[in-house]
Amino acid sequence: MVFLALVLVFSAALVFSSDISEYVRLQKRLKVLAEDCAEAAALCVDKKASEASGALVIDLARGRAAAEALCRKTVSSGAFGKDARVSVIISPYGSCGVRAELVFSGRDLFRPAFLRLDSFSRSAAYEWIPQQAR
Repeated sequence: MVFLALVLVFSAALVFSSDISEYVRLQKRLKVLAEDCAEAAALCVDKKASEASGALVIDLARGRAAAEALCRKTVSSGAFGKDARVSVIISPYGSCGVRAELVFSGRDLFRPAFLRLDSFSRSAAYEWIPQQAR
C-alpha cells in the first residue's frame, strides 16, 4: 500500500514538473518574441516628423503592423503549439521608444484540475537614448 502511494505521489510530481518546464519554455519564447516585436516596431521611424522635431519619432501604425506580421509568422510556424493565439499591443514608451506587450492564450498548460492557466503575457520595451555631446 505504501509503495502504491509513493508511486502516485512521484507520478504527480513528475507530471507537475513536466508542466512547469513547458510553462517556462513558453514564457522564454514569448519574451524573446516580445523583444523582437519591440525592435521591429522601433525600426519604423517617421523620417519627416523626426527631421521636423529633431528627435526620433516612431510611426506606431507601421510599427504595430511590423510587430503583428512578425508575431503571425512566428505563431504560424508552430513555436507555441497548434492551438496558441498571441495578440500584440504596441504603445509608446518614454520620449522616443516603443513597448510591445504580447498576450498568449490557448490550451490549459497544467494537467491537474486544481491548476488552471490558459493565458499569460510578457512585455519588452525598446528606447533610443541619444548620446550626450561631450
